[in-house]
Amino acid sequence: MANFSNEVRSVETAASRLFESTIDFPDEQFAQVIQAICGLLTVQNSSESPSVQPQAKVPLKPGQGHHRRVLSFSNQTVTDTNQELLFALAKLGEIASINSERLLTSDPDKSGWDLLVAQLGATLDSTTMSTPVRIRAAEVLARFMLESGSIAAGLSEDLRGSIQLRLLEGLRDSLTALRGKKREDSVAGNATDLEIHRVILEGLRQILENYGESLVEGWDVAFDIIGSVFVTTDTIPEDKRDSSKAVGTRSSKLVRSAFGSLQLICSDFLASLPNGCFLILVDALYNFSSQDDDLNIALTTVTFFWMLSDFLSGRSKSLEITEELMKGVGSTSLVNLAENSEDKNSSAALWLLLLQRLTARHGLCVPNLSCLDFCHHFRRN
Repeated sequence: MANFSNEVRSVETAASRLFESTIDFPDEQFAQVIQAICGLLTVQNSSESPSVQPQAKVPLKPGQGHHRRVLSFSNQTVTDTNQELLFALAKLGEIASINSERLLTSDPDKSGWDLLVAQLGATLDSTTMSTPVRIRAAEVLARFMLESGSIAAGLSEDLRGSIQLRLLEGLRDSLTALRGKKREDSVAGNATDLEIHRVILEGLRQILENYGESLVEGWDVAFDIIGSVFVTTDTIPEDKRDSSKAVGTRSSKLVRSAFGSLQLICSDFLASLPNGCFLILVDALYNFSSQDDDLNIALTTVTFFWMLSDFLSGRSKSLEITEELMKGVGSTSLVNLAENSEDKNSSAALWLLLLQRLTARHGLCVPNLSCLDFCHHFRRN
């Protein structure tokens, strides 16, 4: 037995050295290695579903003892399959980590990036693979994107942006299938989907926590991931917002995970946001303040409205809330103006939109004041 253990360790060492040597492979040969490992997952995914046979076909005459042996053999097969899949995922994560710089800086189609990310996404979305395998695929993806964020943060700004966008899109796209298609209506399947969703949200939070200050592209994608916890993230017209109705969510656990990223953005990265993202942020704040899964989060979000208001006021010497601007309230012209960072009234338009969202949700009003006087009253108080 001791000799056998030594032989196993020798094989593991040789395998590790082989994976380490892939860093010197040309892109074409390296992509073939990625494809071979992904092939292990693809074969198992396609063959796993047919392996489950209807119970009517199980022979009953040989007796109960024989039936027990059939079940035992079946369970052993499932266990072995899980181990094989987990092994393949571990090696896929290992080889991705070793070659992360190549995967980021080379053509994503030729380097193996597209293949790797697509396979991890297909695995975590699979309805035939077991829960541990699917969750492990999500963890491998999130960890790889976090490691990629570290490398991207050290690159020059002109190279960094496109890479940061790509890795955030990788996280977002992994959630598309979970959100976009009908899943099997089972408690176990739903719980697995929610856990995978949580892993991806935590991956985003860790990226922002560690490398948010260096993020130059992908903020809109980050907001897409944060907004994925809501049943719908479409912008609601001001005249159709109903403060009496809570925003639908997928899970209170997911709301808490997503809120961690929103909290980081509001606390540390407002100055890094492009102008167009402030509109998305305002709607995100509206959604979190309107959900009723977590009252503390809803109340805390209100303070972020004030923080954003102070930020918008502080980055301009004065916010001129004119009658002309007020005429645009409730129309697309105000939104268009807010998006145009070149216009001197852009910050004022953003501030008005922020105020609209806040009043729509919380029913704030100041009697006997015109709209313009209300704005001045609101800013003074």
